[in-house]
Amino acid sequence: MTATIRPCRWADSFYPADPASLRALIRDLHTQAAARHLDLGSSRLRALILPHAGYIFSGLTAAHGTSLLHTRHYKTVLLLGPAHHVGVAGCAVSAADTYRTPLGDIPLSDLGATLLADYPHLFQHNIASEQAEHSLEVILPFLQESLKSFNLLPLVVGQADGAATAQALAPLVNDDFLVVVSSDLSHFLDYDEAVARDHQTLQAIIDFDLKALAANDNQACGMAGIRILLHLARAKGWQPQLLHYTNSGDTAGDRSRVVGYGAIAFTEGK
Repeated sequence: MTATIRPCRWADSFYPADPASLRALIRDLHTQAAARHLDLGSSRLRALILPHAGYIFSGLTAAHGTSLLHTRHYKTVLLLGPAHHVGVAGCAVSAADTYRTPLGDIPLSDLGATLLADYPHLFQHNIASEQAEHSLEVILPFLQESLKSFNLLPLVVGQADGAATAQALAPLVNDDFLVVVSSDLSHFLDYDEAVARDHQTLQAIIDFDLKALAANDNQACGMAGIRILLHLARAKGWQPQLLHYTNSGDTAGDRSRVVGYGAIAFTEGK
């Protein structure tokens, strides 16, 4: 059978299409992030929340998460990103065999077929949503530069039941898995209001406060994926740690309408 490839659709928009330029940019962002001497100690990194805006806006925040991956190895990355363009009931499982970026091809895990077969009420194919979506694609070059080799299980998350979805995913998520949730924070508030709301959201994530995370629609565009991760993290005993916060008013945007970005690590152990 001929392999099905999901091509990169947002290169030269969210990030450089030229491989050398893209790699150089990510390496520079990782160098800047590593200068803060982030250290998780002996604990095992199990999950990350990362932003998915254009690299000029959110790249440094994303790098604070992925810079921690250079000495770590995972067989599979479970990547959850919100549906921005085409609605999804539950989570959309990829129909492709491979995801392509300017940095090369990423093979897809065969566990997507398992989810479709075992939980058809939670997972489905939605090719239109997957093909249009940027929230997964924007994260991938960072992961490729950090991990070098991994299988990908990408899910576009729509109107999903967080607890039920986490329960379905939990048996698959073993020590060889890294879970990544793609999400920006508040959108188009003025600078001071955005900073206040974003810090409330970040604190609610760290506190596993699902009630607070339902208090306002404009908290995070990837909230459905965040809820799934929090249910999963609670079941697995993972602990969150804020790595970095910024917004577009700090980077390359004006301060009258900003978008917030946060990087959070979830670890297991001390």
